[in-house]
Amino acid sequence: MIRSTILLLALSLSATTVAQAQNAGSANVDAELDEAARITFQRARTAFDAGDYETALARFRQAYELSPRPQLLYNIAATLDRLRRDVEAVAALRAFLDASPDTPDRVEIEARIRVLDGIIQQAEDQENASREAEEQRQADEARRVAEAEEAAAEEERQRQAAAAQRESSSGLHPAIAISVGGAALVVGGLIIWSGLDASTRNDTFNAYV
Repeated sequence: MIRSTILLLALSLSATTVAQAQNAGSANVDAELDEAARITFQRARTAFDAGDYETALARFRQAYELSPRPQLLYNIAATLDRLRRDVEAVAALRAFLDASPDTPDRVEIEARIRVLDGIIQQAEDQENASREAEEQRQADEARRVAEAEEAAAEEERQRQAAAAQRESSSGLHPAIAISVGGAALVVGGLIIWSGLDASTRNDTFNAYV
């Protein structure tokens, strides 16, 4: 369908140019712009036939800017279709149908739009699934990191507790040792004082004997 449309458009452009040469005053499009559009269109068709779709697209768009004929919208859409730029292709096809509502290819074009819409939806679904999978992967990774950090922190707490337990079992805690030492001094002092008091009392007792 693309090739026949391109051919018909080329003939249309040529006929318009001839008509303008015969009656320039009745032309709605400037003859020079129309001739430039025809030449640009021919270059686009050559590039399209050669499979150089990027060049063809650029030339078709240039031709449309010079002479905004609806057929060029179709050619732009067909080229975008070949480039797998589906969203842009659908937009161009709908613009063509809006500009040419009575085109004999309407049923076929609408069918192609439905196909492209399905492809676009499928691509969006795949993209969403990929994004959700990546988000889940990141969430799982974050959870693993958090669990690893918590495990490391718990291990450090256990190590410190074990070290404290070993220290307590190998000797008295310094504070306890000081308390015990102080108590020993007090007890010793009491013993000494008791002995001194007993000796004094004994000395007194001996004095009365």
